[in-house]
Amino acid sequence: MTFVNLTDSDFSRLPPAPNALFALARQQFLASPAGDRRKSPRFFIAAEAVVRPLTPEGTPAGDAFRGVVADLSTGGMRLMHTEEVATPLLAVQFGLWEESVSLVLRVIRCRRRESHVEYSGAFLTPLRLRGHETQSDESTAACAPSSV
Repeated sequence: MTFVNLTDSDFSRLPPAPNALFALARQQFLASPAGDRRKSPRFFIAAEAVVRPLTPEGTPAGDAFRGVVADLSTGGMRLMHTEEVATPLLAVQFGLWEESVSLVLRVIRCRRRESHVEYSGAFLTPLRLRGHETQSDESTAACAPSSV
């Protein structure tokens, strides 16, 4: 399966992610309960990301947009956006420390909140940072977002 490469495109004209999403990501993270029962811990980052919806085959399935990576773990992440995008895969590019990160996220859960939509997912491609590689979801079966 070949995925779209976000670094080959110019997204400079996309509107920025709303400031309210950054504040909301921080507020939610601070309010999250201690003792989270996940395989790996989550880390708050609130980074702006360029996101491109993808088909199960990895080809573009709509217009790119800017969202907020709310938190990140070794196996996945949570994204926030103002609109619902009903695709099983998302190509995501964001800055982390001094690196540009590009990966594909398999959407596991899509939740409509009062002011935004949250996408939770597992990495379909590994996250590589400073010589370290994270876990990836090897499943090629695409998962459509749950109803919002």
